[in-house]
Amino acid sequence: MSAAASAKGNGGVGAGPGSGTGSASPRASPGRKVKIPGAAPPEVKEEANAAEHARVRPEREEDGGEKVSTPKRRKEGGDEQEKEIVAGGEINGQTVKVEEKEHAELPQHKPAGGFDPTRAKNSLQSGAYAEREAWLSKQERDGNIRFECVSSSAGNILHLQWILALKNIYSRQLPNMPKEYIVRLVYDKHHYSMVALKHDKVFGGCTFRCFDGQTFGEIVFLAIAAQEQVRGYGTRLMNRLKEYARGQRGLTHFLTYADNNAIGYFQKQGFTREIFLQRDKWGGYIKDYEGGTLMECALDYHLPY
Repeated sequence: MSAAASAKGNGGVGAGPGSGTGSASPRASPGRKVKIPGAAPPEVKEEANAAEHARVRPEREEDGGEKVSTPKRRKEGGDEQEKEIVAGGEINGQTVKVEEKEHAELPQHKPAGGFDPTRAKNSLQSGAYAEREAWLSKQERDGNIRFECVSSSAGNILHLQWILALKNIYSRQLPNMPKEYIVRLVYDKHHYSMVALKHDKVFGGCTFRCFDGQTFGEIVFLAIAAQEQVRGYGTRLMNRLKEYARGQRGLTHFLTYADNNAIGYFQKQGFTREIFLQRDKWGGYIKDYEGGTLMECALDYHLPY
């Protein structure tokens, strides 16, 4: 966004009679000089008047070769740009700085690092999302990242270690959630966790419960470590969760209570605030959470997640 800068000149530098209440300026007869108390010498006044009237007189050479310029108007790039010279020259041995008031568009400064939001937006529309997905796919093919569905009921020591690491991430990323509640759910035998691994270290995950008889699942926790966010891992995690729920469990919907900070994320993943799943399928199966918004996602069996 550009802004126009405009300002009025100070009217030059001048000297005049005192301004006491009820005082009047003395009148001078032709050919006679009247000295006014507190007034500047005549030569100073003459120079000041010359500077004051610079904007209405053509260019001419003053004493000592000094030049007083008239206002100049010029056009650059089709936009009219005006310069006003307020005062210039040397008066009473002191140099008066020339001030320029410009009516022009201020330059638009780019943020540090050369990042241009406009180019970033256009880039996102023209394929940045596809490039990011290609990069994530390569990360998976190379074995740098992977996603595993685990449960504490299996008794696998490695899986229990992953669940413990995921629990710690939940505790850091969800500070308003009681830690005892997090522990109880992640280690519950009815809950599963889709863990995100980078070089076999957990950096995020999602804990959920499947209601196979009702053909829907409930997402209870989802988080990515702070240092790994804004890289597309959250979307990748959700896609792997949908693949598992659709292919391994035969689910048709996911429900979740999203807090205000997570609503935007779930909307990007296909969740809506409108619940189309019949209430008799989910009513009484999931708990109501205060301060949360119930959201639903219908799993598409024809879409390759």
